Amino acid sequence: QGFLAPGALLDATDVAGASNTPVFSSSKASKGNRKRKMMAEVDVKSGAAELNVKPLIGGAAANSQVDDSNDDSRLSRGVIDVLQRHFTAFYAQKNCRLNGRLISRVVERMPVLGWSLAPLMIQKVAAARDPFLCGEACSHLAALLQQKKALGEGLQRLLVYLPVLTQQIVLLLGRDGLKSKHCLPPIRLVLALVRCFRVQQPEEAARLGRVVEPLLPQIEQKHSGARSLMGLCSQLKNLSTASGTASSEDARGAGPPAKKRKKNSAKGKKKGKKA
Repeated sequence: QGFLAPGALLDATDVAGASNTPVFSSSKASKGNRKRKMMAEVDVKSGAAELNVKPLIGGAAANSQVDDSNDDSRLSRGVIDVLQRHFTAFYAQKNCRLNGRLISRVVERMPVLGWSLAPLMIQKVAAARDPFLCGEACSHLAALLQQKKALGEGLQRLLVYLPVLTQQIVLLLGRDGLKSKHCLPPIRLVLALVRCFRVQQPEEAARLGRVVEPLLPQIEQKHSGARSLMGLCSQLKNLSTASGTASSEDARGAGPPAKKRKKNSAKGKKKGKKA
């Protein structure tokens, strides 16, 4: 009973009480007997571990009468509730033990679970305890947007939350007294959104750019010395302009681009000169 010292031999009563394996004398044991005793101890421990793990796994292997779907749904609901409670504490407390990097890893490795928690993160974009935690919510959403395969067909998972998310970003960027470091995460989030919509939904990208772009001159005026922020603002302007051009071209319909038309007209002029 109790812990064995390294290299100590099992007692005969210990092995007999734990398993039906043959018991060898511990007084004059040879090397072969020691090996067999060690194997007996491993068998006992593995059997106990198997008995402890099977009820946790569930399914037909543990109990054929258990409904797997109900267990999975209860487990998923329980995991979401636990994460939602701790994520809420992170965005509401000043010195929370939960690390923001851990939340980013959770949404990166389990994006479907991250989209289940997306309403909470979207709400905290402008409603967290302070501007730093608002920026953390923006960073977590940007990490979730990087998982392209989890966005759904036609970006359906993102389109559902886009109006509310746009409103929260505008509220955050319109605050007074924001430092340049507090403006970086929401601008990065807007850039990530525009890049997501640029290919499949250019009209949504252009609409988002039109909503956020009027706020950029004021930000640039207040934080003219922040180079990284100025670079992000210029990138956002260029992307929104390109998205607006693409959406207008799609609305006009088919037709060769302007550059190609110029080349065709130049070729016609050259042929006329040669003739």
